[in-house]
Amino acid sequence: ISARELQIWKEVDGVYSADPRKVPDAVVLPAITPEEAAELTYYGSEVIHPFTMEQVVRAGIPIRIKNTFKPELPGTIVDPNADSLSPAKPATAVTAKRGITVVNINSNRMLMAYGFMATVFNVFEKHGIVIDLISTSEVNVSVTVEKTDRLAAAMADLEHLGRVSVNKDMAIVSLVG
Repeated sequence: ISARELQIWKEVDGVYSADPRKVPDAVVLPAITPEEAAELTYYGSEVIHPFTMEQVVRAGIPIRIKNTFKPELPGTIVDPNADSLSPAKPATAVTAKRGITVVNINSNRMLMAYGFMATVFNVFEKHGIVIDLISTSEVNVSVTVEKTDRLAAAMADLEHLGRVSVNKDMAIVSLVG
């Protein structure tokens, strides 16, 4: 529709550098990139729905987050050109996503072998388990998952690949920017 801007009116002053309920000196960010907004949304910030982000970014339209109860405040603009507004910033924000489970697969068969990672990911695909984060070393693959209802069924397949351990009630802390 050739809009110049999409405004989302919420009960917050904009996108914060951290959760203001937990970090007293968190500040409202004047501008962030769509990539930063997507990361913050996925890893804990509940300001912008991911599908909204996708559609607006595709259209090249900035999003402004405003406070319904304080319309005089400038809010935060999610702008495709925001990275050029402050190129030297060290970080944009920090966020946390709780209730995460970490699955570790440790195997010497992974060392200097091709196809091992594909086999691991095929197990998660087979059981319909969405992976949030992945970390690897020479002999270990760690993945985080939010939903664990299908994890028990996947464990037997994963145990054929190596020693498997599961850590529940963990959190992902993300430094975005």
